[in-house]
Order: sequence, then C-alpha cells, then structure tokens
Amino acid sequence: MPNRRRSDGFTLIEMAIVLAVVSLIAIIGLPALLNTIARTNLTNSARETAALLRAARFDAIKHSRSTTVKADTATREVVAFIDSNANCVIDGTDTMIGTFSVPRGVDMKGPGGSGSFTGFKSVGGMGCARFLFDGTAEFLDATTTFGAFRFTGQGGDSFEARVQPAATGRVSVQKYFPADTEWFRNGESGHNWWS
Repeated sequence: MPNRRRSDGFTLIEMAIVLAVVSLIAIIGLPALLNTIARTNLTNSARETAALLRAARFDAIKHSRSTTVKADTATREVVAFIDSNANCVIDGTDTMIGTFSVPRGVDMKGPGGSGSFTGFKSVGGMGCARFLFDGTAEFLDATTTFGAFRFTGQGGDSFEARVQPAATGRVSVQKYFPADTEWFRNGESGHNWWS
C-alpha cells in the first residue's frame, strides 16, 4: 500500500474553534478598550489645555507681552495666541502659539453641565485666559482665586486645566470628585484619578 502523507494545515473545525475563541475575547475586551480610550481622551483634553496655558504664560514672560488662551465651544478648539490688542479675538496682528482640537466624546463643560470655564473673562461666550507680561494671570475680578477650562467625558468624569493663583499663574490639571464636591490633582489628599 502506498504511503499516503497527510497534508499539513488546519481543518475547518480547528479554524472555527480558534475564530470563536478570538471573537469571545474581543467581545469581552472591547468595552474595556473603549472605556480606556474615552478616559484617555478626557484626561488628554485637560492636559493639552494645560500645556497651552503654560506655553502662553512662558511666551508672555519671555517676550514681555500679554498672551491669551481661549476655549471655543462652537469649534471645539482651545487656542493660545499673542493677543496684541487684548480683545480675545484672533485678528490680523495676532500670532498663534498653539491649538488643540477637543476629541469627540469629550464635552467642553463642567460637572452637571456647568460652564466650560470659570474665573476667566467671557468674550462672546468663550472663556478667555490672559497672561500679562510678567506671567501673572488675569481673572474675572480681584476676588476670583482661580480660573479653569473644564471638560466632561461620557461617563460623567470631569477634569479641568486650572490656573491658580493669579500672582504666579501656576497651571495644574485636576479631577472633580462628586463625593467631596471638590477638585483634586492626581494623588492629592489620597484622591487617585482612576483607582
């Protein structure tokens, strides 16, 4: 009898089993992956805005001129620029420092649907953070202790890029904790953002 050699490869049943296992893993892991992407988009929105605030402050100090960061909810952009006439509008005499487009799934608003900014002046409904030539921040009025641009994700978590105090223009990223009704930096007072 001739020696018949079995062909190498996979049978249809083996392929179906592997496909079923891979599909099951994907179904179980997909929600976790989507949640991770949404959280990353949310935290990055606050971090990118904080980076623009820092860049604007640095430019104000370096070149002894005022700079502005504005959050436009209509275009979903945060823009830092040299505002030569201090009107919070990018016009012909202004120079861009940087820009950030807020990703889908991130709302430019605070917890519970509150405003997209606090403590900064409002120009045409947009928050307008201004840094003076010495790096100090200009807030709504003399009694305002901080200014912030706020973002909320699909799961209800809220983050802000905060400038506080006005005298130093220090920029930080904070998360809102509803149980405490307060904002905290990651790890501050035992509050971890994603634990």
